[in-house]
Amino acid sequence: MGTTADIDAKGSVHLQRFTVAYEYPVCFTERVFEPANPVLADVVARLEPERRHRCLVFIDGGVLEARPTLPEEITG
Repeated sequence: MGTTADIDAKGSVHLQRFTVAYEYPVCFTERVFEPANPVLADVVARLEPERRHRCLVFIDGGVLEARPTLPEEITG
């Protein structure tokens, strides 16, 4: 609910507020990119299971240094 503060005789300021709720699943799994593991596909399609979804993966340099085989795991 907004509040009003007087500025001067010519106008006033109306303070407004809104919040945005975010909801997302947090999953713990291993070998998430293996086709036999349905966790990633289930999470991506959870709100629209009949729709074909696309994903784009970015790998941080530090992650790539720690897991040099990760690109091959992703592409299969």
